[in-house]
Amino acid sequence: MQATAPVTVDDLLGPVQEMLYKLEVWDGSAWLNLNSLDGKRYQKRISLKLGGAGASPNPVAGTWSAEVLNEDGIFHPFHPTSAFAGLFRVGRKVRISIGAKYAGLPFHWQRLIGYMDAPVFNHEAKTVSLKGIDFMKRLADTDLRSPDNYWGGSATFSTVATTTGLGAEIYAEGDAMEIGAGETNNVAGWTPDANSQISSTADVSMGSAFVGLIEKLNNPPSTVSGPVVGAVVAGTVYEISFDYFRSAGEDGSIALRAYVGAALAGYSNNGESETPEHLSFQFTALSNGPLQLKWRVLGDSGTAFHVDNISIKPVTTPGVNAVYALPDDSNGPYFATLNGTPIWNGDPPEKFGWVSAEGSNIFSFVEGTIITAGTDNLVVYYYTDQVLENVVADLLVRAGYYADRAAALAAMDYEPTGIVLSRVWFESGTKALAVLKLICERAGYRFWFAFDGTPCFKPAPEATSPVFTFTSPARVQDPGVQQDRAEIRNRIVIEGIEQAMFSVNENKKRTRLSGTVSDATSIAEYTEHTLTITNHLFQDQTSIDAMCAELLAAYKDPKWYTELRTPFNPVPLELGDTIAWPVELAVAVEPGAEPIVVELQGIVRDIAIDMGQIAYKCEIVPAGGEMMAHALLSATHPDTEEAAPELGDLVLASGDSPAPAAAGSPEHELLSEMHEDTEAAEPEAADVIMASGDPVLWRRLPAGTAGQVFEMGASLPKWGRKITSADDPPGSGEGSDGDIWLEY
Repeated sequence: MQATAPVTVDDLLGPVQEMLYKLEVWDGSAWLNLNSLDGKRYQKRISLKLGGAGASPNPVAGTWSAEVLNEDGIFHPFHPTSAFAGLFRVGRKVRISIGAKYAGLPFHWQRLIGYMDAPVFNHEAKTVSLKGIDFMKRLADTDLRSPDNYWGGSATFSTVATTTGLGAEIYAEGDAMEIGAGETNNVAGWTPDANSQISSTADVSMGSAFVGLIEKLNNPPSTVSGPVVGAVVAGTVYEISFDYFRSAGEDGSIALRAYVGAALAGYSNNGESETPEHLSFQFTALSNGPLQLKWRVLGDSGTAFHVDNISIKPVTTPGVNAVYALPDDSNGPYFATLNGTPIWNGDPPEKFGWVSAEGSNIFSFVEGTIITAGTDNLVVYYYTDQVLENVVADLLVRAGYYADRAAALAAMDYEPTGIVLSRVWFESGTKALAVLKLICERAGYRFWFAFDGTPCFKPAPEATSPVFTFTSPARVQDPGVQQDRAEIRNRIVIEGIEQAMFSVNENKKRTRLSGTVSDATSIAEYTEHTLTITNHLFQDQTSIDAMCAELLAAYKDPKWYTELRTPFNPVPLELGDTIAWPVELAVAVEPGAEPIVVELQGIVRDIAIDMGQIAYKCEIVPAGGEMMAHALLSATHPDTEEAAPELGDLVLASGDSPAPAAAGSPEHELLSEMHEDTEAAEPEAADVIMASGDPVLWRRLPAGTAGQVFEMGASLPKWGRKITSADDPPGSGEGSDGDIWLEY
């Protein structure tokens, strides 16, 4: 609840002189109040549902709508002279305050700040319909894209060339692209298609006198086919390399392809560099046959490439790549770039795939990958330990609220979670709002924006002493109470992180951490209702087991709810507040007696405001905020003496004076779901309450028939032998010490 001073509780409980509303729009330099704009009141109607700490981990956004008068057309976006034309448009900041006059003075409490969605102008009605949501809007619109969907650090390396044993050179065409001394100034044997041309030109930038020059004549992709350069042997691995750079054009790429006969045998990556670069690839010949090379060129007309130093050699010993050690704080790599291009875990050699053993800080390329030497051209991104609230702050930065983590943490109202995760990532394209739900689910927390826009990250609200009490039934309308069977969850399943992150074996069994817990009593009573959570932020078995138990306790039994209405009472309550209110029970009383009034307490779960009509959905809790379920023989019931049930016990009235009246709710029957150690049952005359069964619970034992003796059996009391009257007690051979004889 917001602070209300100098307005007092008595003021808030008294009659309201006048309700006040304020709808303000930020025009880029100042807040404009539509209730007092150039001396006129343009706001016609306003309604909102407040965001806040909800009952579930799903972040609850505040929403609002309003209808604004536009009789003079000043808000129309195409008004030729109005200073307010264009005030209403997507993305405008809006804040809403509600209050009243007390002792003749106006008081407002801000209830929401957020953004405007698309306005709708109604020319016939001369109104504008507005709506929007609170600051949660940016989080709902923000996609996490790689690498910003991972949390950690990065390390930059200079690649070391693959060490490979190679045989004799195969390419010996004596042209401008030959490597070594056989180079001559020609491109004989190379045939371009209609979209390109090839020629020889002098250029020493790649280490020789001449190079091949391939130029695009038209926009479609082009192919320049070379001669048959030799024959390959089935089963042999070959390495092909070349140098190139783009000499003209703003974009475009070139790749070299190898064909054995008509079949494509292998190809290089697309080269796009504007400075000399070395590319290479390997392929395994699947059959004997002639080897032909072809250039594949992409780009607009005028794009040109210099190509040189073509080499084709058989691989005599497999290539060996260097390994790259990540920093000590690394918890393993998640992403990498090579020469500025993303490369991925487990991809094949021709795509420069990489691997990292689980639990290792070593990054390496998959076997068979050919790497050329480079300078600061390999960037590896890796996981580091992350404090959970820091991830929340980072999400606010990614959504554009704050410049950096420090600023976000300084602005947040939060309680430290004490949770540190070794790996934090989310699927690319996941909305920031969905990520916050996973975070809240892991921690048992809630995230919301307060009335003034402060981001809040705190534990789920629990019942407390009431922050506000409506002291008179006349000040609150309570239509009754009801239970919500639909929210029962008596079986909880949580699936956490996969324990083997970097396996490239497609047949590897999934190894998710998981936990399951259920409540047999609830299942027997309500049938099975399962809640399944899949959340990789659960990264240890202890946290999974603890959350399973917590959720089962919270959802195995139906809760009681009510929806209160407090017309024309702007008390600034918030979601998660505990409040109290009186209820006059519909129970007949003696003439002239006072009606029976009980005080109920509840946690505010939803707040809806429609002008002066204010409604609160509340989850009812007992006074003091304890759990609603409690023991039969406990201090909760002043007509009992505290005791735990033991096998064979009976509940009997005894003592010299009557017990005080119990102050329970009218639905608080003795054998009911209100008591966690009983089996629900309707009472009948002469019943006995007895501890029995498995598990041992207080259960109803129906009355026996006329004349039966209540006696102790082998393990439990029971209705046993029959006698005819009070003058016919059991004989000495019919009973034993400890028997109880009841007459009725």
